[in-house]
Amino acid sequence: MRKLLFYAIVAGMVLAGTWVSTPDASASKPVLLSLSEAQTVAVEGNTMLQAARQGVEGARAMKLQTLAGHLPSVRLSEGIMRSNDAVNAFGFRLRQERFTQADFAVTALNSPEAITNFQTKLEVRQPIYNGGQTLNRRRQASAGVRAALADLAEGESGVRFHTAEAYWGLVLAGEALEAVRAGLETARANVGDAEARYRGETAPLSDLLAARVRVAELEGEEIAAANRVADAADGLSLVMGLTPDAQVVPADTLARRKLNSELTSLIARAVASRPDLAAARHRAEAAEKGVGAAKGAYLPHLNAFVELELDSDEAFSRKGESWMAGAMVTPS
Repeated sequence: MRKLLFYAIVAGMVLAGTWVSTPDASASKPVLLSLSEAQTVAVEGNTMLQAARQGVEGARAMKLQTLAGHLPSVRLSEGIMRSNDAVNAFGFRLRQERFTQADFAVTALNSPEAITNFQTKLEVRQPIYNGGQTLNRRRQASAGVRAALADLAEGESGVRFHTAEAYWGLVLAGEALEAVRAGLETARANVGDAEARYRGETAPLSDLLAARVRVAELEGEEIAAANRVADAADGLSLVMGLTPDAQVVPADTLARRKLNSELTSLIARAVASRPDLAAARHRAEAAEKGVGAAKGAYLPHLNAFVELELDSDEAFSRKGESWMAGAMVTPS
């Protein structure tokens, strides 16, 4: 009965335009929401959480970028050289596979004519070992993703907490208004009784005046309580990210619940599951992997390579073809 009375009071305030200060209170209908539904709306519409979700996507993109350290690099180039240098001229003819017996003539070897060489070159290089840089960077990025997810969970927890705080604040304000109005109804009935007793000369005038003063006091408290309900409703709409003309009616009521866990176990659970502490741990892990990646820059690197060359004295044609494969160790 008390719950139905509270909803009737709230609906009456909305229709009277005292629930929220809007130019047209009838522009939107009251929405009955439970606490969990209000929290869901708040989480989905919070702009800061939307930014945090983008941060998670950014962290995942950075993790994807680390795959580049495992993939081969490919380079295709086209070059042209012209020279009458004896060594280059000799080499160009060999590369173009048009070397003849006449090219062994001493005059041709010592004073060759200028020769042009077009070279198309395809290079493929595959990292094999780079001192653990790639592996540590990927682990660093993975820790960064977990930290971003923990930050998002922390933000969602904060929004849910503030929504619950505003929600129960509205429920308490409504209960307080209900209590004031019930007291006001009783006080007005007392005024009627006092007037009857005064007319019957069974009660002094002071009793009647005191009853009327009490009614005036409760009427003032009713106005203040109604304003507190309106403020609490505005606060809930603000936390939920709703428009100013939104009208939310709480569906849940306060009830006593017995905790089945001890305080110490609840504290331990809270510490173990706090997202902000998890985010700090993941950032520490990311920093540790970053140190490992930095150390890898001072270790030897091993890379395999394959090169394919096409040589000709004419552009976009092939007369000579060669390839080379191998591995190379560099200091860093």
